[in-house]
Formats: sequence, C-alpha cells, structure tokens
Amino acid sequence: MDESLEKVVAFIEEKKLDFSSIPDGFTAFISCAGFHEKRSPGFHLSVGLIKKLGLIGLAIDFDLYCHNE
Repeated sequence: MDESLEKVVAFIEEKKLDFSSIPDGFTAFISCAGFHEKRSPGFHLSVGLIKKLGLIGLAIDFDLYCHNE
C-alpha cells in the first residue's frame, strides 16, 4: 500500500496539482482499499511520505478487507 501511495503522491507532485482551492464543505482525500486472503500484513508509511501528504493537504482513508473462508 505504501508503494502505491508513493506513486500517487509522485503523480500529484509531477502534475503540480493544487487542492487548496476546494470550496468549504468539501474534502479531498486519497482512498486506499486493501484486500487480503487470510489476514492483513499491515502497511508502513515513511516519514517522508507523511510529510509530502501534509504539504499536499490531503487526508487518507484506509479500508482493509479480509476474505477469510
């Protein structure tokens, strides 16, 4: 999941996307979904990635699903 987020952040930085003009009452965020067969292996977000996300001004929503039979 962290690698995918790194790619999304790199895309946002490359395109110089600006989310600061989003009107009040609206929220922009990155939505991540993880699907696992038995248990979630967890994920790690580096300090650098967290700092970049803070500068971009986006929240992150994580949804983790386990398809245990």
